[in-house]
Amino acid sequence: MTALPPGVHIRAIGHLYGVKGAPAMFRRSSVAERVLWGHLVPVRVAAVIEPRDGGTPHYETWAADSLRLPPVGKTAGVYVGGHRVDGGTRVGRVSQLVQGRAWIDAALVIDDGEIGDAVLEDIGPGGGRLPLSIGFLADPGRSIRNNGGPVPEVLRQQAMVCEVAIVERAAFDGAYTYAPGVARGLAQAFV
Repeated sequence: MTALPPGVHIRAIGHLYGVKGAPAMFRRSSVAERVLWGHLVPVRVAAVIEPRDGGTPHYETWAADSLRLPPVGKTAGVYVGGHRVDGGTRVGRVSQLVQGRAWIDAALVIDDGEIGDAVLEDIGPGGGRLPLSIGFLADPGRSIRNNGGPVPEVLRQQAMVCEVAIVERAAFDGAYTYAPGVARGLAQAFV
């Protein structure tokens, strides 16, 4: 190793990676470059939900400020190819929720690595419009059920997001990724 001339400094702006025996490759990495913003659930808009277990379809509505992140020390994962229970592969985490007027949005931080890179590869300024579905735990006693009509209704008032899955068909019309990057996503989340 040779010494650097006086006044010359080296700053790491990424990391080396590769396969043993092959030349090392360099990846410039920034969390801001690995963030995808997406609409999770609409606020005060009913949607027909068909339970995955084959149960009775019902209308589901989310109240404003009804979704929250897990407690400190736990994370809500981001999965591709389906939910975790369906064999989806974890590719990141939910880092932030934004409670907007029309939607509850999330910042999804996609992990460094082959699968995460594949997810981000073709994302343009429109966020790729990847369909999203959430896994959640409803707080006991915080969902209001109404079975008086032809289709049962559920109003979700408080729940904890456990995961967000990139799926083939979104749970709600309009639930998809819409912007890459931190600033662009925040600007659109409040519209």
